[in-house]
Amino acid sequence: MQQRHRWLIVIVALLFVAGLACGCWIQSSLADQMAVFALAAWPLYVCTYCWMKADALSHARAPPPGAIPFIPLFLAAAVPYYLIATRRRWSRLSSMILLFAYVGVAATFVELGGWIGRKLVT
Repeated sequence: MQQRHRWLIVIVALLFVAGLACGCWIQSSLADQMAVFALAAWPLYVCTYCWMKADALSHARAPPPGAIPFIPLFLAAAVPYYLIATRRRWSRLSSMILLFAYVGVAATFVELGGWIGRKLVT
């Protein structure tokens, strides 16, 4: 397994734990749940940075200018920008499709963590 794949697994695990924490505090206010995800945001930014660096290294390319500083500002645009800038023609399309699939998997793990967290407290 390549280093870039390990970082993707770490990101999903981090999102699962954040969902689990929110599920455990479901009786708390929305502000408390948002605080959990705010705490998870910075490790998520760091893991995304590490993934970009590992992915660029595996493709023998440098990350495009502005992609790394763009991560904490607007993560949802930084990753597609990175993928489009570092891939060739057809590889761009397949990378974007895989990105959407990955986001679906990550969202599923957040919800799964929340469901398990709610079951633990009831």
